Amino acid sequence: GKVAMEKLFRTYGLSEIYPKTFINLQEYLRGREEHNTPGKASKWFVKVSHMNSRKMMICSTDSDEISEHVESFPATYKYVIQKEVENPLLIDGHKTLLRLWVLVTYHPDGTTYLHFS
Repeated sequence: GKVAMEKLFRTYGLSEIYPKTFINLQEYLRGREEHNTPGKASKWFVKVSHMNSRKMMICSTDSDEISEHVESFPATYKYVIQKEVENPLLIDGHKTLLRLWVLVTYHPDGTTYLHFS
C-alpha cells in the first residue's frame, strides 16, 4: 500500500515523483513547513492505509485538525499523511491515472523488452 510505496521511493531516492508522504504524525509535524507551498495553505490528506473508505479520510490545511484526526485512530491503524498533488496530469480537463508496471532484470548485453497491451 501507500506506506510501502513511500518507503520504497525513499530508499531509491525517488520521492520527487510521488506526492510528499509522511508515515507518522511526528514526522509530519516536523517536516510539513518544508513541503508547504510558499504563500499558499497546502492541502494534506490523511488516509488509513489498509482501508479504502472515505469515512477515515480527511483533507485539511490545519495541522491541529490533522493531529486530532490521527490521534483518534486505534493504535493498530497504519496511515499516511500525503500532500495534495497541486498540478495533476489533466487530459481534456480531467484527472488522469497512469499505471505503469515495470519488470527490471539484468541481461549482460543490456537487452530491454517492452510489452504494450
